Amino acid sequence: MKIWEKKYIKGNLIALLIIISPMLVYLHLLFKGKTENFEILGIKIHNWLNNNEIFFWMLLNDLVPLVLLLAFFFTTINKWRYLLLVLTTAYFLSILYTLDVFQTFAESVLSFKALVCIILFVLLQLFIDLKTPNIVNGKYLDFGLLDAYNNITSSNYRVLKRKIVTTKRNRSRDSLEVYLKKVFYLFSLLEEQANQFIDNKNEHGKVRIKNNLNSVFICLINLMIFLWFMPYFLPTGVETIEFFSYEIHSHGFVDIMTLVWFASRKLIVVLFLSIWFIGSPYWWRYAILSPLFLFSYQFWETFQDSIILDSFSNLRVLPLVLLNIVIVLMISKLVKNKTNILTMYEDIHEEIETILEELKSDYPKEVAKTISELKSKKSDQTNAAYRKQLKALERELSARLDFKKGSLL
Repeated sequence: MKIWEKKYIKGNLIALLIIISPMLVYLHLLFKGKTENFEILGIKIHNWLNNNEIFFWMLLNDLVPLVLLLAFFFTTINKWRYLLLVLTTAYFLSILYTLDVFQTFAESVLSFKALVCIILFVLLQLFIDLKTPNIVNGKYLDFGLLDAYNNITSSNYRVLKRKIVTTKRNRSRDSLEVYLKKVFYLFSLLEEQANQFIDNKNEHGKVRIKNNLNSVFICLINLMIFLWFMPYFLPTGVETIEFFSYEIHSHGFVDIMTLVWFASRKLIVVLFLSIWFIGSPYWWRYAILSPLFLFSYQFWETFQDSIILDSFSNLRVLPLVLLNIVIVLMISKLVKNKTNILTMYEDIHEEIETILEELKSDYPKEVAKTISELKSKKSDQTNAAYRKQLKALERELSARLDFKKGSLL
């Protein structure tokens, strides 16, 4: 499988993960009743909430953002992404707290057991990041909405593909030099188109995300870390609180602390999804809009008169999510056409290198044989005729060398 095909498949898998993972939040609606203990893969889990639906809701509300954050971390090239390790670790510890590994929030952050979990989890992320540099390294397929009007369509791809197949099929009829000229002509047709589709990560760092934008992202990530821990410093049992002469109500939650906790969790996801979408150079970044729509609606719903959150009322945003999925599928189709062009470009490039290697190995033998024949017939002809034949051989060698240089440029 060619490198561009691998990048395309990987992009589709990431887009699928981004679109599907937020839907997992609603699995908590399938768990009804009250159970004190669960057993998953032989591991006993204590349900300290004693309510199945709420227990799985809390678990999934940490697990889904964690999955999205990890995808964000592993597909970002900027150094500020390491700040995300604080958030990923916080979500991980919160999951352990929900699973009753830690008895209190303070223990999940300050205990020796928590310290060991933090170190192991961070090291695991860094190890995966080190072992998978191909996720972010090298060139990538760039895509903009105006590409929908690009002249490179599937029909153009089929024409070029047909020309390549015909040229390769007729190779036995042509000499190696003639075949190389035909292949190099196809290579020149593909090269101009292929260079329009790809961008380099260094150019991305200089053009797409400028220093001032990076500074904004760093500030927002620090804000998200603050928002994560802020609710735990608020008093419990207070239904209203005054903030700069503005009275804040609990909006149906048990207290202000619970309201801020729920709203901050939704806002954190909205913020890092926004950063991910703006900063990502990949074509599949439009898939990020699906969870962004969903979590933005859930954040808005926090301050409405809703009795049940993260439930069937979220169907109101479903049309936007479905529309976005259709758009991502259309973009994927257009990117597939680009991938086909780039794959053919890669094939033709390899074909030219193979032919040049064949010429490099066979042609010296032909030249040596020609010189040997000229020398053997030297006594049978005049010096002028002999020099004329040598001059012709020199011109052939010079022309061949110039052709090879032009092919390699």
